[in-house]
Amino acid sequence: MTLEKSSTEAQQSGLSRRQLAAGAAWATPVIAASAVVPAYAASTGNTAGSEYGLFVTTICNGGFPGYTQSDNSGFDGPTTPQAYWANGGTYTPTMNVTSEGCVRGSGMSKVGAGSYTPVTNIGSGRDGSYTSATGFWFSVPTTAVKTGTGYVPGSKAVLKAGARFSTKVTLLLSTTSNWQYTVNHIGVARTTQYWTKPLTGRLNDLPATNAKYLSNANVAGTWNASAPTIKDNGDGTATFTGTITYTTSKDYTLTQSGSKYYGQVYILPGVIEVYGGYGFDSFTLTSQVDSATITYSGAEVPNVQLNNELQTTSTIRKC
Repeated sequence: MTLEKSSTEAQQSGLSRRQLAAGAAWATPVIAASAVVPAYAASTGNTAGSEYGLFVTTICNGGFPGYTQSDNSGFDGPTTPQAYWANGGTYTPTMNVTSEGCVRGSGMSKVGAGSYTPVTNIGSGRDGSYTSATGFWFSVPTTAVKTGTGYVPGSKAVLKAGARFSTKVTLLLSTTSNWQYTVNHIGVARTTQYWTKPLTGRLNDLPATNAKYLSNANVAGTWNASAPTIKDNGDGTATFTGTITYTTSKDYTLTQSGSKYYGQVYILPGVIEVYGGYGFDSFTLTSQVDSATITYSGAEVPNVQLNNELQTTSTIRKC
């Protein structure tokens, strides 16, 4: 089972006020920690000696808009941690879209938003490459945050079991004669499993054995997709809205060894697929860290607890 990601912030997408309301955020970001923690940017953060971030991708894969991590196409991204942080630490890949996130042509299009796992977010594949995944990453302790250096040899970062991430899915489409068919055939996890009722499932650990700097690509956990709502807006459009949560089921210990500095969690099930034959106006994913605790050893680094934090939005549009 695979996963994906996307780009531009909602306020930059050119959507109307009505469309923005349909995909608006649903929680207020708050941070708590075992030591004093500053307010962070929307999708990345660090305390003294720790780094972490959240990334979101939306796509249009030929005919269908949605989410999938099945592609393994590379991007011309940074190939070392130093290059990643020199680039600002918020590398957000895009493909075949305009500056407003509009799809170009009929091939794969992607919009990325947030802070992507440094260097690569896949278990196999070259440095500087990114699939269309949506997830959370964190680092072992470092003596020089946001430089790609100073990672403490043998140190550990533990993402505690029960870390919870949520993603709001918003689809806006025209109410053609076939629109009801379109939204009723949104698939989650398998194309035969239609998202017309609450759905549940699980994902397994995924070691990143071939990645130079990434230790793991996913931590085992369970996902839940709420029963979606479908609203006819009465203005020629309809809005599909649902929420998917992912909760880790075990402690994951990231240990610095060699050049392994980063760990990652995919936070969406394998596929969200919308049949695109009847068209769509926009597809939006808004993800956040509902709760996550990271503890550290091998260096004097305060533990971190995130609550309703790092909210990140990506929208892809049909123009």
